Amino acid sequence: GEPVSVETAELVEAYSQELRDTPMGARLRHAHVMALVQSGQFDRAFAEAKALDGFSDTEAAIALRLNMIRALTETAGDIVFLDHVLTHDRADLALLHAPDRFDLAARLLDLGFAAEAQEVLAAGPEGARPPRRQLLAAEAALALEQPFQAQAALLGIDDPTAAPLRARAKEMAGAFGEAHDLYQASDLTEPAMSAAWLAD
Repeated sequence: GEPVSVETAELVEAYSQELRDTPMGARLRHAHVMALVQSGQFDRAFAEAKALDGFSDTEAAIALRLNMIRALTETAGDIVFLDHVLTHDRADLALLHAPDRFDLAARLLDLGFAAEAQEVLAAGPEGARPPRRQLLAAEAALALEQPFQAQAALLGIDDPTAAPLRARAKEMAGAFGEAHDLYQASDLTEPAMSAAWLAD
């Protein structure tokens, strides 16, 4: 998971070429792809991964792609991140471990891609409602002006960060009095005053 230099990535490539017909060949080719990722060469890494196994469904190929998405989310620049994530096979996103999927959704939300974040969150196993997923789902719903969906996402979530989201959902739905009370309880004076004014 540590960054590596371009020179190190080139060295790994040389080893993978030299030893390609040995028992270590396949592992070294995968290591080369991850060295490209860890040296920030995401375009080359995705091209090499595709050439390597055609994005097959073998366990090793899937693990490699999931590692690439994780690294992309953590370290890639915004344009490179969006370029690869928005065109990546959605089936892979459903296989991400929950924390990695939530990190991916959070980054998409930060960049203004609420619908895509919503899609990533929905890709997880049905019935799983950990608090972080629900908070992100509520944020995505609010960004898409879906206040009732946001309120549904926050049902049963007892977290300090949930109250302002509930208040925004109430305000968006026109329940200004309830929004005022929730803002007030969270010590958010300015939005509380705004909601009070809208509620007469």
